Amino acid sequence: MANTLPELVYEMAVSNLARQEAKLDELRSRSGILLSAAAVAAAFLGGALLGEKSRGLLFWFGVALFVVALVLVLWVELPKKGLLLGPDVLTVVEDIEKDAFEDLDHAFMALARYYSEWSEENDKVLSRLLGFFTWAAVAVGGFLILWFVELWRYSNG
Repeated sequence: MANTLPELVYEMAVSNLARQEAKLDELRSRSGILLSAAAVAAAFLGGALLGEKSRGLLFWFGVALFVVALVLVLWVELPKKGLLLGPDVLTVVEDIEKDAFEDLDHAFMALARYYSEWSEENDKVLSRLLGFFTWAAVAVGGFLILWFVELWRYSNG
């Protein structure tokens, strides 16, 4: 528990970075689940469609959407350089030495400022990753619809 206002601000900044790390972990977990579901669906539906003599345009559009979903999910899963989810101790030490803070309260405020700046940059990266995940989910839904329609056409053919 914080004893001073600067400590409280510092703790808030640190907890914000921790929340962002949790958001990233959750997003990557969901994208892994989406990838697994897409792979299973592609295996079953694609296998059924590959058994047909001729593959229609819907099949190939579905393949393209599956590839798009795969690329987007993998992009979400890959490590990102722009994310700073915890303090780089060496940088903090260098900044403290360079600025020669008067006391601990000034150091807490400076660190809170750094973490807030990192948090703003992280929000931009997380927002982009969420967008990629959203488009991946749309692509998965798209290829499923196209392949179900294609299967329906073959079964009623």
